[in-house]
Amino acid sequence: MRSSLRKSLAASLLAVVAASSGYFVGYQHAGGLLGKDTSVTSVTYPVRDLVVSWDPKDTEPDYDGLTNAVQTYVLPDSWNATHSIKTDRKLMALVVSHTKKGHEEVATLLSQLRSLHNVYTSRTKAGVCGHCGNGSLPNIGERCRRCEIPRHDPPAA
Repeated sequence: MRSSLRKSLAASLLAVVAASSGYFVGYQHAGGLLGKDTSVTSVTYPVRDLVVSWDPKDTEPDYDGLTNAVQTYVLPDSWNATHSIKTDRKLMALVVSHTKKGHEEVATLLSQLRSLHNVYTSRTKAGVCGHCGNGSLPNIGERCRRCEIPRHDPPAA
């Protein structure tokens, strides 16, 4: 009896762990317990800063653009019904279900996107174009003389 109960528990292990970056909800197949990395966890990634447009004319957050970027640059052939991305509009977050390797790559991509955001913000605060670093900061909505990209300040946090 105990043996079959252990096997049953080993076959499907449900774990919920709270962490500083979000909530982790995972399902692990028996193969993951035997050394094969088949465990899939769901992680909620707050992405408000990456989906709210800098253009005041855009009123809707762009979850589709971020979702497409993640699916394009993070293990592109792996996305399916088990390895998926859902949007939580209330939390302004992406809920990603993937393996440990997938989550490591998602976290890296989001970190890189935030770094680009920080470079842009730092440049505009220094009085230069956030895109190309040209020494002449255009007014909001005007195009830079060098790169021709219009200036948009990031939304307030």
